[in-house]
Amino acid sequence: MRSIETSVTTEELLEDDSLQYDKERLEEELSLPIYGKSFCKYVLLKLELLESENNVEKKYEVLSIEHILPQRPSEDSEWVRSFSYDDRNIWTDDIANLILLSRRKNSAARNYNFEIKKTQYFRDRISDLSRSHQILNYNEWNVDVLTGRKENIIRLLSNVSFEALA
Repeated sequence: MRSIETSVTTEELLEDDSLQYDKERLEEELSLPIYGKSFCKYVLLKLELLESENNVEKKYEVLSIEHILPQRPSEDSEWVRSFSYDDRNIWTDDIANLILLSRRKNSAARNYNFEIKKTQYFRDRISDLSRSHQILNYNEWNVDVLTGRKENIIRLLSNVSFEALA
C-alpha cells in the first residue's frame, strides 16, 4: 500500500519490488491444500476478479468458502462412491474444490450429492459470483474435473502480470 501511495507514476509503481513475486513459490503453495490458510479467501477472490467482467462495482456483505466435495460426506453418499478415502484427503481442501459464495450457505445442504448441491446453490442463485456459476457447466465432480480445474487455476494465477496495467 505504501508503494501505491508514494508512487508518482504508474511506471514507478510497476517497477517497485513490492509487486514482484516468486512464481515457483506461488505454484508450490497452490499445489498444497489451501483451505484454512489465512490467504485462502483472498486467492479465491483474486480468481473471481480475474475471471469476471469488472465493469460494475460489487459489494458483498458475506463471502463464505464452499467445498463442492464436502469435508464430511455421509458414508452412503455419492461422494464416498466417487472418491476414494485418499482422494478425498487430497482434494477436499484443494483450491480446485473451493469457491466463494456471496450469501450465507445453507449448512443443511453442505453434504448433498453433486447434482442436488448444484441445484441448491447455483441454479437458485445463492451466489452472485461468476466462478460459482461455472459449477453449472459440470455434469459430475470427480478427480479428473478437479485436476483440470487446478491446472487452469495455477496457470491463471501464475501468469498474472502487473505490466498489463501500464
